Amino acid sequence: MTDDQVMKKFDKRLFEVRRNISDLTHCTDYKLAELVNMTDEEIEALYFETRMIRES
Repeated sequence: MTDDQVMKKFDKRLFEVRRNISDLTHCTDYKLAELVNMTDEEIEALYFETRMIRES
């Protein structure tokens, strides 16, 4: 997938999902291209799990 394709998929997401994806790229080893291919529900679950680990 090209960088342009990744950014188009990212830009189509709701603001909250884009924010979660952005946070996940900074605090996990996931790449943006991997995250944009996940569903909104997968992103939300991963973000919640990561946030719980960081807060503990």
